[in-house]
Amino acid sequence: MPDALPTIPPSTIAQLTLRSYAALPKNLKPTVRSNGIPEWTILASIVLSLPILPVPAAVSTLTPQHDLRLISLGSGVKCLPTNRLPPCGDTLHDSHAEVLAKRGLGRYLAEEAIALSKGGGSEVLEAVEEHRENAFRFRMRKGVGVHLYVSALPCGNASTLYTAAHQPKAMAVLKESTSSSRPPAEIEGPPASATSRGRNGYTNTSSLRTKPGRPDSFPSISMSCSDKIASWNVLGLQGGLLGRWIEPVYLDSVVIGGVGDAPAGQGEFEGGDVVGWKSADGETWEEAIKAEVEEALYGRLETLEPHLHAPFRLARPAIHLTPLLFPFDKPTISSLHPGSEPSPQPTSVLHYLSPQGYTTEHLFNGCDRRVSWKPPGLVPIEERRRSGVCKLEMMRAGARLEDCMSGGTTVEVDGERRKARGSYYDKKQGTAYQSVKALLRGVAGPPRLIPGFEKCGPLSSTEAPQLEEIGGEVKPPFTGWIVSGAKWESFDEEGEIKT
Repeated sequence: MPDALPTIPPSTIAQLTLRSYAALPKNLKPTVRSNGIPEWTILASIVLSLPILPVPAAVSTLTPQHDLRLISLGSGVKCLPTNRLPPCGDTLHDSHAEVLAKRGLGRYLAEEAIALSKGGGSEVLEAVEEHRENAFRFRMRKGVGVHLYVSALPCGNASTLYTAAHQPKAMAVLKESTSSSRPPAEIEGPPASATSRGRNGYTNTSSLRTKPGRPDSFPSISMSCSDKIASWNVLGLQGGLLGRWIEPVYLDSVVIGGVGDAPAGQGEFEGGDVVGWKSADGETWEEAIKAEVEEALYGRLETLEPHLHAPFRLARPAIHLTPLLFPFDKPTISSLHPGSEPSPQPTSVLHYLSPQGYTTEHLFNGCDRRVSWKPPGLVPIEERRRSGVCKLEMMRAGARLEDCMSGGTTVEVDGERRKARGSYYDKKQGTAYQSVKALLRGVAGPPRLIPGFEKCGPLSSTEAPQLEEIGGEVKPPFTGWIVSGAKWESFDEEGEIKT
């Protein structure tokens, strides 16, 4: 088990994030449209707590002092539908705030590892001195805490209770009657995926879910933030590409805003588990919300823990609810504009720490908002219009790290050598990270039509294999995870598709 870290007051993490967002230019934030419709968004951040030198005993506190540092900040509620996914890795699939903040952390960690490999220093990473070939080369320094702030409950299972309580009865009945567990009769093949589309069947708290969206929109196969955060609590925040070199980076706390007071007498579950407030088992609103978040983010993965081997583990971050309001969240905007139904802000923002200082990106459809959208093609958009955390740019950062570790003195590699180093998909295979990922989700099955996602054509979702080599006959708890896989990850460092 990791050493216990001092508790960082959740309000300080929220305040740092809110101050940092407030300092961003006005044109990056929600506005009121010319037709009078106000916009709203969700804000998230990754904050690190760094230990500092002990103060003199006469003025010391009971716990070591920490310096809080905002590493990345994201705002947004958008993701690409499946028919807009890019094959060249040049566009972000998922621009939800939590995912943007996590990807910003990944880019930061890549640059820190590059600095270490070139003989520099890092306040957050350290080299693993005794490493074997193909083993981890870097890990987080002891005493560094990792904290996630979100201005609202993450979409998916962490927000089903809140959704039920705030939804009109008629809509609740409609959503509960729509579930991926009942495939249309004309669809043949293996059993239906365990994945529900958005909020359909939302009282099924064991279901995997994709991002919510309008029922008439083309489906997205990006999984919900609840499901993704739960995965991070097993696999780590560093991601699959950096997971080749960096030990898992786990959350120590999650701070959530926007919960507010319980609505009076609304939205009980069909089974009667929740009736107004208090709940049937006597929990207060905040206690019930917190319990549901804990279950969604790690509780449902408890059966996996005995089969994980160091440095992998099941992280159980402390869950905190904060009363501090984000001024652009949906409830606040609704209260300021009675009679108007707010719309989600169409753009997203990513603000992350880089070697040159903070980099700020204003994104639309997963890339620079100044790029006119066109159907995904085989030629990547120009580098200055890409997000620095898209798969293609992360692959290039990983390649620079690999060059530095191999003793190279330059970060420039000729195009032919880049092409010879394999695809993004290839780079992630054959690692301990991928073995644990299979234990968590299973392995991708053959493409087929998945109920609720027929418009997308044949897709792959994970199935339970025999996993004797990594834990015996264990049913992965996240089987049914819809994967993008090689279809959208077969590009090289030039953004060219490898066949």
